[in-house]
Amino acid sequence: MFPLTPKHLSRFREIARIFTEFGFGFILTYLKRPAALDKVEINEYRLIELAGNLREMLEKLGPTFIKLGQVLSTQRDLLPKPFQAELEKLQDRVTPVPFEVIASYIEKNLGSPLHDIFIEFDENPIASASIGQVYRAKLKNGKNVVVKVKRPGVDELIKTDLQILYQIASFIQNKTNWGKINKPLRMWEELKSSLERELDYTGEARNIENFRQNIKYKKLIIPEVFWNFTNENILVLEAVYGIKVSERFQLIEMGIDLDQLARDLVEIFILQILEDGYFHADPHPGNIAITPLGDIILYDFGMVGFLNPWLREILITLLISVVRKDFARISELLIELSQRQDIIPAEIKKDVREILNRYYFVPLSSLSLGELLKELLNLAQKHEIIIPPEIVLVAKTIIALEGIVKNLNSNLSVAELAEPLATNLLRKRIFKFPSFKKVALDLYNLVDKLFALPGMLESSLANLEKAKFTLKIEERQLERQVTSFAKSIQFLAIVIFYAAYFLGSPAILNALPADQKGKIFIFITVVYFTGGYILWKKHLL
Repeated sequence: MFPLTPKHLSRFREIARIFTEFGFGFILTYLKRPAALDKVEINEYRLIELAGNLREMLEKLGPTFIKLGQVLSTQRDLLPKPFQAELEKLQDRVTPVPFEVIASYIEKNLGSPLHDIFIEFDENPIASASIGQVYRAKLKNGKNVVVKVKRPGVDELIKTDLQILYQIASFIQNKTNWGKINKPLRMWEELKSSLERELDYTGEARNIENFRQNIKYKKLIIPEVFWNFTNENILVLEAVYGIKVSERFQLIEMGIDLDQLARDLVEIFILQILEDGYFHADPHPGNIAITPLGDIILYDFGMVGFLNPWLREILITLLISVVRKDFARISELLIELSQRQDIIPAEIKKDVREILNRYYFVPLSSLSLGELLKELLNLAQKHEIIIPPEIVLVAKTIIALEGIVKNLNSNLSVAELAEPLATNLLRKRIFKFPSFKKVALDLYNLVDKLFALPGMLESSLANLEKAKFTLKIEERQLERQVTSFAKSIQFLAIVIFYAAYFLGSPAILNALPADQKGKIFIFITVVYFTGGYILWKKHLL
C-alpha cells in the first residue's frame, strides 16, 4: 500500500469533486459500504446518460484516467454495453500548455537555448494531448522536424493518480464480491506498465529505430529519429507529412485507390503481427497518414507489441481456424494457451461452438475478426485461462484496423484479407528447409558432441569406479556390463551420425547452386562418410 500524503489527499479531493460533478458521486458513497457495490442497479435511460458522462469525466481527469478508460474498453464483461461504446470514443485532446513554459522546458532538457538548436520553431502545436504536445520546427542543418514534448509535471501527476487508483483497486478487490471475481489490481498493473512506456520517449525512439531497421514493406514510411536532441522528455523526428487515413474524400481527390490502400494496410499490420512478431499496436486514424504516392506513414510508436515464435504460431493457426469456423481446432488452441492440467475440454468446445454458431452464416466480408477474438478472450477468462497480454493487444490492434478498413472500403474485411496471408505463412513454414549454412553448423555441432561423448562416458565411469559401492557385485561382471554399455552408446552415436546425414541431405541439396549441385553434393557425401568411418575406427575397434 502507498502511504497517503497531503498531495494524495488534495488530488483525491479533486477526483471526488469531478466524480460528483459528472453524476458519479453515488460510487463514492457505496465505497463506504462495500457490500452495496455488488447491488448497484441503474435503469437503462440513466445508464446511457452515465456512459456519456463517464467518457467526459475521464477526459477531464487527465492522462491516467484516459488510459484507464482505454484499458476498461477491452474488458467487455466488466461494464454494460453503453459504457463500452462510449469508452471507445475517448479523445486525448487538452488545452495546450503556453509556449513560454514549453520553450523553457525544452531548453532545460537539451541544455541549450532554443535558437541554438532550431532555426525555426512554430509556437502553435499541431497536436496537444494529456501527456505531450507536438510542434513543427527546423534544425540548424535545415532538416524539417516534429518535436514531441512531454507536458511539464505530467510524470508526478500520473504517479500520484496511480497510487490513488492502487488504493481504490485494492479496496474493491479485497472488500467486494465483484472485486474478488474481476481482480481490478490486474487492470491496475496493465495501466501502470502502459503509462510507464508512454512516459519514456527514449523507449518510443528505440521502437522507431527497430521498425526502421526491419522495414520490408515498400509502401511503409517510418520517420527518422534525431538522437542528439532526444531524451525521455523530448523526441525529435523527421517531418513526414500526409493526409490522415480517416480523410476519405481527400484521399479520393488525391487519386488514392482506397481498395488497394486497405489491402496494403492489412498486409503491413498482419505480417507485422504474424511474421515479424513486432507490431505497431496503436493504429488509430491519427497515427496513420497517406502520401500522394499511396505510401503509408506510421506515427506514435509509444505502444508496440512483441510476440514470441510460439505465440505467432498459435495466432496463425487461430486466425485460419476462426475464418474457417473450425470450433474443434480453436478449442484445442485455447487449451494449449491455458497450459493447465485440470481444464475440461468438452466445456471449452461447447462454449466455442456457441460463439461460432452466431457467426456461422455471417459472410466473411461482414465478419469482425477483432470482435470474434475478443469474444474468445472473454470465454478464456470465464474458464480461468490466463491469456498472454500480447494476445489481448493483438485483438485491440485488429479492431482498430477494422475500423480504418471499413471507412476506406465497406466491402472489404480484415478477416478475408488476412486469411490468405496467414495460410501462406503457414505453408512457407511447413515447407521451409533450413539453409545450407545452418545445416552445416548443426552437423558440425552434432559431430563435435558425438566425438566428446565417449570421453564424457569414460570420465563418468572413472568417477563411478572411484566410489565405494556397498553392492556385492563381482568385479569382472561389473566390468563386462560397463564395456557393453559403452559400446552400445558408441554404436548409437554412429547411428545418429549417419541418420543426421540422410535427414539433412534434402535440405543440403536444395541449398546448393543449381549449376554445381551434383559435384558439390558428391564431395560433401564422400567427406561425411570418411569422417564417419574414422569415428567408427577410433571408438569401436
